[in-house]
Amino acid sequence: MIRVISVHINEPRFIYYQKKLLDKFIDEPFEFIVFDDSGNTINSISKQITNFDSNIKNNIEVVCNNLGVKK
Repeated sequence: MIRVISVHINEPRFIYYQKKLLDKFIDEPFEFIVFDDSGNTINSISKQITNFDSNIKNNIEVVCNNLGVKK
């Protein structure tokens, strides 16, 4: 089984696109795991993310639940 791990900080919609592309291009069973690093403000500052939204953590959770992605 293939295990795909992705870290997300500020764009929950990318999880949707990643999942759809993985479904399209990986023919064998795979596990998609998302690590939510949106609460790490030091990481956000170092990546120069200025559009921080306090709802991102919740939005990542909702997207993962809707797609059946492990978090």
